[in-house]
Amino acid sequence: MIRKTGFLERGMLFGGRLSPLQFAFKTRIKGAFTNDEFEEALKKVKKRHPLSCVRCVQDDSGSFLFTDEGMDTIPYRIVEARDEETWVHVIENELSTLFDYEKGPLLRFVLVRSPLYTDIIPVCHHGIADGIAGVYLLQDLIRFLGFPHEQVAVIKPAEPADRLVPDEIIEKALQSGPGLHSFDSREISTPEKPAEPVFKVIPWTVEREKTRKIIHLSKDKKFTVHSFIGACFLKAFARLYGKGEGYNRIIQSPVNIRPQLAADLSGVFGLYISLIMAQIDCSPGRSVLDIAGDINIEFKKLISSCSHLRMYAAIKKGGGKPGKRRKPTKNYDFSLSNLGLLDYPVQNGSLETTDFYGPVFSAVGERVIGMNTFNGILYFSIVINIHDFNAEDILKLKDTAMEELNKVLD
Repeated sequence: MIRKTGFLERGMLFGGRLSPLQFAFKTRIKGAFTNDEFEEALKKVKKRHPLSCVRCVQDDSGSFLFTDEGMDTIPYRIVEARDEETWVHVIENELSTLFDYEKGPLLRFVLVRSPLYTDIIPVCHHGIADGIAGVYLLQDLIRFLGFPHEQVAVIKPAEPADRLVPDEIIEKALQSGPGLHSFDSREISTPEKPAEPVFKVIPWTVEREKTRKIIHLSKDKKFTVHSFIGACFLKAFARLYGKGEGYNRIIQSPVNIRPQLAADLSGVFGLYISLIMAQIDCSPGRSVLDIAGDINIEFKKLISSCSHLRMYAAIKKGGGKPGKRRKPTKNYDFSLSNLGLLDYPVQNGSLETTDFYGPVFSAVGERVIGMNTFNGILYFSIVINIHDFNAEDILKLKDTAMEELNKVLD
């Protein structure tokens, strides 16, 4: 398998040479399966999703390509569970362990084994996939484990996102409003050659009944769960830092662009995301519900205007030339990466999936909150590099946000 890379894929691959650009999930499985059975399931995943086991090479013309040449298997290792938090420490370590994109593969697994369960942890380079793709792959893996005789239906890798922007969207996207870094606000500086990161992962859940209330409230108020959770955190930032830094706070979110591209990408393992950002008035007199409504309005405007597709449209119209590169800024309070409601079976044969954390992203110079809803429960994780932020401050931020959430629900 050989496929040309897209510009965002290349950017992720090259950026990940000095500082990690990768993400992980963790899902707990109850029910027995052997290492041999896991290896067979990995073989099926590799066959179904060819981009899951590749490296990046440069041809004679200078083009960068994904190839599976010399890539026999998706690697994995086994760790013995010492306690309930073993998986957290595994992910913290894995996020700081760089991939070599020239050697590959760009996906690996860790199994945290206990007599009572196995935690499956995929770690993926962001250059080959996004969080939605990771869910597709992990769902297939567990299905192959639970139903070992199932035949593999191969999903052919699609073109990169910059080659799939529909013609009717190109001009609309290019004429849209300001880009990501248009806010004159706080900026977190990241050194050109950052020190080796030390990640701290803080996971937690919202119980089933409260999750149900959040979904019902969001539907009733006509905003998304994403907007509501984002509002709880923006309110927390305003409470903790507004007096000194100001009450106009900024939220960034990755957005799945598959529905807007000119291909059926359901189930496809690949990188099909962009980013949106909104600055919201979080003055003391404004409630979480007010803030959630504003986030919802702003994000809808950005998506409907196709401003998040500007970079893809510019590349396609310009014949693949990215133009002048801008130095990235991180002037937002946090990035909220939400996989939404996972349509993910709890039972696969004799195997039961009991939880699902992720995406957990290698956050350098930023605070990243991952979330999803699985089996009626909201799963969260905050990731920081302790060289950038104080862990106690992040715990206080998380507790303050959950306090705001409970005020609304109680």
